[in-house]
Amino acid sequence: MNDINPILHIIEPGDTLYSLAVKYCTTVQNIINTNLALDPYSLRVGQKIYIYSNCNRYKNY
Repeated sequence: MNDINPILHIIEPGDTLYSLAVKYCTTVQNIINTNLALDPYSLRVGQKIYIYSNCNRYKNY
């Protein structure tokens, strides 16, 4: 897990926690744990969340 540099993701229409977990190679539970104030049943377009990616393409070198 990239514990140093989380990705700031702005919720877009159609985003779900599952689709974001797949996109960033993480889990829904990790996204929820990182964003404690997040209501997983009520994502809002424009809402900002942080995601720790496990994908090589999102790691900062």
